[in-house]
Parts: sequence; structure tokens; C-alpha cells
Amino acid sequence: MSNKKSMLLPNPMLPNHVVTIDPKLCVACYQCSDICRCNVIVHNPEKGQPPVVVYPDECWHCAVCTEHCPTGAIKFEHPINQKITWKRKDTGEIMRIGMKNPPPANTRRACGDRSIQLPEHHEVEAKILEVERLSRYVIYAKIGDANIDISNYEPGHFCNFQIDEQTYRGYSIGNAPGSDYIELFIDTYSNGPGGQFFQNLEVGRNVNITLPLGRFIYRPKETPVLFVGSVTGISPIKAMLETELNQIKSGRKIQLVFMVWDKEDIFLKDYFDKLETEHPNFSYSLILSNPDTTADKTGKIYNNTIIEYVKNSKFVTPEIDTYICGSKPLIKAIEKELFRRDVF
Repeated sequence: MSNKKSMLLPNPMLPNHVVTIDPKLCVACYQCSDICRCNVIVHNPEKGQPPVVVYPDECWHCAVCTEHCPTGAIKFEHPINQKITWKRKDTGEIMRIGMKNPPPANTRRACGDRSIQLPEHHEVEAKILEVERLSRYVIYAKIGDANIDISNYEPGHFCNFQIDEQTYRGYSIGNAPGSDYIELFIDTYSNGPGGQFFQNLEVGRNVNITLPLGRFIYRPKETPVLFVGSVTGISPIKAMLETELNQIKSGRKIQLVFMVWDKEDIFLKDYFDKLETEHPNFSYSLILSNPDTTADKTGKIYNNTIIEYVKNSKFVTPEIDTYICGSKPLIKAIEKELFRRDVF
């Protein structure tokens, strides 16, 4: 049997460029390609790279890709034949292409900007202040600079980190707003470009980051809240916890479920122990998902899956709020269980 490869090549872009993707902002989450109903946008076969606009002429111009993009990396333009004329709502005046001295165009994207409240982002050059390995596959990095404002973000936001001239990686910010630095928790298990970069990172090096990005942000309420984080998915959860417990101080009941693979992968346990001691409204459980672990399953440590834990938890009721951060399959599985228990 011949060893042949099948290649998928995009069609040439149309003159009006219906969909364009900014590689500096794209974090390769592929929400746009997953939601595209016409397969105009598809996953990039090279992991971690922006999706590919394969069939731009097949676009239905629904613009759901812009609405689901967490960073604003996608720009959408209606076809030029749909922009021949336009009308001023306040005056009723009809404008057309080619008229003398036309007014400035309305440059807002077709949908998404106001409904998902994407923050204004900016690029900064900062320094690596600390680098520390916390467990087998997790590296902690502290980044900041006294000469720049890096604190203008909300708990849950992430930053886009420039690895090299063509590679960017997104990492959730792991501390509450208000400091002159940000904390990142990096998963190096897959040993990709981002993991390799941080494993060789030295204190004092200048780095380029874009922030704040994303729409997974904390909304203060008085109802009980369940936080679920898996490995470095704990990063935005930690920022939300710090904001609620140390800044907002509403007193709402909080339960955290934190999952890692095995005892060698545990990190931040002392930190959460301290939070639990200082705040009577906060409690947490640490889950080891390796079914063959030999860890002593006492105290805060359980050998179970998050799904089973959520399924049997008395804390989970229809009245709670829930924030989940982890892999897509994990999030979908937890959401399914929460739907079953009428949480959403």
C-alpha cells in the first residue's frame, strides 16, 4: 500500500475577506471552528496554531464565530454587496458607496462585542520575576514590572504569551487584580512549545504578553458557589477565590474541588489549607484521578473522579453558581451532571 498523504488547502480569500484571524490574539481554542455551521473554519492540523479559513466563499455571514471568540481575534465583514447602501437610524438619511464625502463607516463587528463584553486589551513588555517548578509537570511563573500597569484585568481573564515570532500561547492569570505582577501556572506535560519555553525560562528575561483576554470572569453574588479546577485549570479559579475571599468578602459559601493525577502532582495544598483556616465559609477537596494511586487517601485527599464527587455532593443544588476550568471533555462531563441536577 502506497504511503500517501491527503492535503487540505484553503481556497483563495475573497477580495472583501469575510473572516480574518489575528494570530497574535488567537489561542487556538477552536471554538470558532467547532461552532461554524458551514465548516468555513476548520481545526489547524498543526496543534496550537490558529484555525484555517478553508472555504471563505461558503460563509453564511452569521458571525457566530466572532461571538464565540474569547479574545476578539476574529474580524468579520459583511460582503461588499450587502454594504452598497446604509441608513442613519437617527436621521433616516440614506448613504451609498461612491457618494461624495461619506460619513465614517460603522466599524463595529456584526455581533458579539457588546453581548460578551470583551475587554480592551493591550500589549506589554514585562520581566520574569520568579520561576519555580511546583510539581512533576507544573511550573509557576511570576511576571511584572514596576514601570507598567499590569493589574487592569478581572479574575478569570487570561493573557496571550509570545513564545517566538510566530507562536503564541494563552495562560490564565492566577492571582487577583490589584498587584503589579501576574501569576501563571504552566502545564508542561505535553512538552509543547509553551512548556519547553517555560522550562528554559530565566529570571530577569523580558517577555511580551497581551492582556486582558477572555470572557470567563467572576460574577459576585450571595448564592453558594462551586469551583471546579483540574491541574492548571486551577489558575483562574485561584484568582476568583482571592478576589472573593480577600477583596469582596461577601461571605457566600464556597466549595472548591481540585483534581490532579497523583500524589506527585499535588501543588497549592498549603495555600488552600491556609485559606480554609482563615475563611470559615470556604472548604475544598483534593481529588486524585489515578485509580491505581498508592497515596494515603485521608483528610482532604480522595481517590475518585470529579464527576462522581459532583454527583454525590450535597453541596450541589439548583441554587448554586458553578465555575469550571479544565479540559473540554471534563467540562462537558461535569456540565452534563450539573444539568441532570438542575443546576443550570
